[in-house]
Amino acid sequence: ATVHEPVNDGCGTCHDAHAADHDGLLISAGQELCASCHDVAANAFSQAHQGYPVTSGCIDCHAQHSSSDPGLLREVVHDPVRSGDCDDCHSVNGAEIGLQSFQGGLCLSCHEDTPGASEHDPVREGDCQSCHAPHASEYAGMLSEPPTSVCLKCHEQGQIIRGIAHEPAAQGACLDCHGGHAGTGDALLKAEAPGLCFECHERDVYADTPQVHQPAKEGLCLECHSSHESPYKGLLVDRESKVCFSCHNETMREKGLFSQHRPFARGECTGCHTPHGGEQAGLLHTALDDGALCLTCHDELSEALEKENAHDPFAERDCMTCHGTHGTNQANLIIGQPGEVCLDCHDDVNAETAQYRFQHDPVSKRDCVACHSGHGSAYPGNLSKGQPALCLGCHAEVAQYWRDGALHQPAAEDCTSCHNAHGSDQPGLMSMASGALCAECHDQDTSEFLAAHQGIKPGQDSCISCHDPHGGPQDNLLYPVSHGPFSPDNCTPCHEGRAQ
Repeated sequence: ATVHEPVNDGCGTCHDAHAADHDGLLISAGQELCASCHDVAANAFSQAHQGYPVTSGCIDCHAQHSSSDPGLLREVVHDPVRSGDCDDCHSVNGAEIGLQSFQGGLCLSCHEDTPGASEHDPVREGDCQSCHAPHASEYAGMLSEPPTSVCLKCHEQGQIIRGIAHEPAAQGACLDCHGGHAGTGDALLKAEAPGLCFECHERDVYADTPQVHQPAKEGLCLECHSSHESPYKGLLVDRESKVCFSCHNETMREKGLFSQHRPFARGECTGCHTPHGGEQAGLLHTALDDGALCLTCHDELSEALEKENAHDPFAERDCMTCHGTHGTNQANLIIGQPGEVCLDCHDDVNAETAQYRFQHDPVSKRDCVACHSGHGSAYPGNLSKGQPALCLGCHAEVAQYWRDGALHQPAAEDCTSCHNAHGSDQPGLMSMASGALCAECHDQDTSEFLAAHQGIKPGQDSCISCHDPHGGPQDNLLYPVSHGPFSPDNCTPCHEGRAQ
């Protein structure tokens, strides 16, 4: 490299360290500064400039600090300057340096390969110097300014102000997509979309996949994307949901449903779908039939898959058996009335409960999830809680004496010891008539039983006339409010003793 001598002597040779009246903190006007060392009237200076009376414009050709050229010429030099053929463009009239005059323009007298159709305005107007330096430049194509700024002098794309910029636009690499002199269409593109887009964005990734989005397949990139910049991710022309719904009108109507999938409600279609193409039907990111897509977000359910009592559809990762995709009119994206959805598979329960005189209230309301977990649980029958906690969630009064009184052991262990969960022909959903049920555990023919009842054998189904079947204040589980003669322990005023 060739270094300008003042650089070796120190920056203060040309620059003021603190402040100056001239650009670049120069200690004097640029031309005067050059002339302070280089005698423009000297014969050697004139010979170096092909005998031209050059007295100004030094940095039009020369680098100020260093260059790979021995004469400190800039990195990109116009061929006539490099060869010393200044007369190709200039003429001299005394001390004045002028330009040659050619029909059709000076530049086009040599640069005849510039296309004539779809021309850049400066090309059409012959204003080459609006983009190019005439003698030398530091930039490819002999641009007068860095590529990051030369185009933006006229074309304000706003990529610095607004959101996300296309990488070539952000880097000022306008010529990656556009022709500098001419091109295809009004935008002077080097090629039509999608051919131009696929030069960077590989076709086999974006358009030649087993399942492909129709706009990508047809190369309609600009239907969805802006070319230079956008306030929306992915350089979309609008919010993601509006872009998608501009074609998918039927899906848009699902926005009015009561329960909506969160990505859908947020307008994040790409949360589940790939926008260009992929391997899966419906342009899904991953397979739907094995639950992989759903579990990418609902990973908290993965642990439940390992439970012994996982609900069959959930264990088989068949989420769509019960749930919709975008939205439904039921909570939790259930595809129909919850009970009806359950009974589509559990038709045996439907047949069973239909024959009962009495149905458990949640059963009659088809509210299966009042007791059961939809995905599964650690409890038999996919119950959401164990016994008796599940039942006490609604029937808290059953346990009113359990802490400060006495409890009936079957009630405290498992409500279904005495009750049918879905329904029964007996009041209280008893699994059989109350007297017979009590007799399953309590032998009424023993002497101890008769003694406890003052020698009187209770009538059939009369047990719960005196005893609370769940618990009571005393160990005998008698109701706390008693008929006067009965309390204390005196049945004979009303009942004759009967041991048979």
